[in-house]
Amino acid sequence: MLRTLYAGNYRSIKSTSIQFGNFNCLVGGNNSGKSNLFDVLLFLSDMARSGLEVAIANHGGDRLHYYGSGGDEPIRVKIVLDGLSGKPEMKLRYEISFMTDPVKLVDETLALNDKNGGEQLLLSVQTSATGQQDFRVSRAGSIQSSSTSGLNEPLVFNSGFTRGSDAEPHTDFLRNYLLGIRGYKFIPDRLKAFGPAIHTPTLQRDGSNFASYLHDVYSSNRKYFDQIQDQFIRNFRDIDELLAPLSRSQTGMTEVGIREKWFRRSHSGTQLSDGLVGFLAHLTVLYGPDEPSFVTFEEPENYINPRLLQRLVEMLQEASRSVQVAISTHSTSLLNYLSLDDIIVVTRYEGGTRAVRVADKEALKNALKDWALGDAYVAGALEDDA
Repeated sequence: MLRTLYAGNYRSIKSTSIQFGNFNCLVGGNNSGKSNLFDVLLFLSDMARSGLEVAIANHGGDRLHYYGSGGDEPIRVKIVLDGLSGKPEMKLRYEISFMTDPVKLVDETLALNDKNGGEQLLLSVQTSATGQQDFRVSRAGSIQSSSTSGLNEPLVFNSGFTRGSDAEPHTDFLRNYLLGIRGYKFIPDRLKAFGPAIHTPTLQRDGSNFASYLHDVYSSNRKYFDQIQDQFIRNFRDIDELLAPLSRSQTGMTEVGIREKWFRRSHSGTQLSDGLVGFLAHLTVLYGPDEPSFVTFEEPENYINPRLLQRLVEMLQEASRSVQVAISTHSTSLLNYLSLDDIIVVTRYEGGTRAVRVADKEALKNALKDWALGDAYVAGALEDDA
């Protein structure tokens, strides 16, 4: 489980740290940096999948640097994970700092920390002012050191370097966790669009391949499709069946469809409401075959009836028992279904994004304990006291 995320010099984030729980809700004004905090997680996932250079290109290139800097300070990211197999008392800390133009690895550290503050270094890289890179790795409990230059990709994902070292099982754990991070910001028109009826193992962030993905779930993972359909019908009582049919008008294409109780013919694609397909997309993530380690949803309340929001929140919280969930919202209705312990307040302070978990500020919790969270948010009480 991801316990701590730190980011520095990343987009709007000058320097801030977040403590994550199982279920997390980010609130804050427009332009406060909520999306940028989620983007840090997606950046790490891309880095684990495709390398540092590709991740930088995918997330904005030299525009990744803090808006208030000249790009001459490295971007820094740190995460702390627990849940290590056979080591429940230990936490895994990973830190990386890098430049974007040109791409350069500056520092990297992988270490185990115990609850008493003790540390076991597994791997580290440090780059000097002259460009020399000194790296250390633990093998059989002993630190081996060497040096090189021109290293621009993380060593932690270099299996040739970590193989046989004390770091190897922990790099596998780290990689698998990062590869399991998912982030979504669904756009209804893209959810309704036709898609090719081909194998589609992952759902795109905006849902643009939703028809293809749902058709693949129907064809290859019928058990999960039935789970999605069951939850869907429970919440839309007029619907008899969820469909992922081949198109009659476009060869080899598919689109999302439904059959309602009152009509003989099914309807699909652009005939569906924005709120219905948005709700269905969230269901598909929560009850589908993909099993993320951490999933983010930006503004899941969009287009959804306020009364249906309560059920969506309940499903998100149920899912957080097995996978970490983080959402961002501007909805007072949604906030009223949450507790103070769920809330992370995101603000801009002297230009930089900062994040504060309400549960960590006892005075703020006491001041707000008799408020409805939605009312506190509208009144500015959350941000004012953060």
